[in-house]
Amino acid sequence: MARLLKSFYYKLFHDATFKITAIIGVGLAVILTVLYLVIDYVAYKGQFFSCTGAYALINSFNPVQNYGLAIPINLIIFISLLFTQGIIRNEIIVGNSKAKVYLSLIIGGVSFALILVLSYTFVCVILSTIIGGFYPSVVDGNVFFAIPEIIKYIVIGLLNYTFISIYSIFVATLLRNSGASIPLTIIPLVTLSMVGLLINTIPLDNSETIIKVLTIFNPLQSLYNASSKASIGSIIITDFELISTIINNIVYSGLLVLFGTMIFKKRDIK
Repeated sequence: MARLLKSFYYKLFHDATFKITAIIGVGLAVILTVLYLVIDYVAYKGQFFSCTGAYALINSFNPVQNYGLAIPINLIIFISLLFTQGIIRNEIIVGNSKAKVYLSLIIGGVSFALILVLSYTFVCVILSTIIGGFYPSVVDGNVFFAIPEIIKYIVIGLLNYTFISIYSIFVATLLRNSGASIPLTIIPLVTLSMVGLLINTIPLDNSETIIKVLTIFNPLQSLYNASSKASIGSIIITDFELISTIINNIVYSGLLVLFGTMIFKKRDIK
């Protein structure tokens, strides 16, 4: 396993896909910081809200906004190249079990995603904090995003990116073609993130109950709930949301790893 991971990371850090994605992330972080600075000067009369560290954390760490969507796309492209270039086949031919090969893809793929998103988020937060401070000046900083809520938000985000990475690898290894894998990955993820928006947009008598049910079963719901509260100036992540996210993300990720390994072991590698 150690040799497989070493090989994966070597290919990853020497691959153009990873380097280009990292460069795009830094560039996008700078562009969005400037854009939010302009928004603050226009919408908030020079007071800082969008161009602050807290808001940058909320916005940049969302897996289905901005840079977040680029990560599973590039992960799929990288995994698909490992198949088309015969690298996966060679690793099995030299004696590595299919289960170990698949698990190395999971570990390496999750690392791929977390390295990129944490780097992007770090740049966004640092730049925005330098310009507008960490907390918005137009709201009470302690109420807007308290430290306990920040910790919960980061935990939820890390779980979400882990789940998304595992799902992306599952689809990529199943289809072994980036052209088909990308829409089959992105469309369901965007749909999951949009469900909460639709429920909040459509006036329903039992919308709060529906949101609670979605929070239990939708792995991306809690992060959407937190992000949507930023617009009203107070972000609260309940213990129910945190626990639900931990459980459903671990369960979904575990099932994907289990079924992905089983399918990978049974299929021939060409």
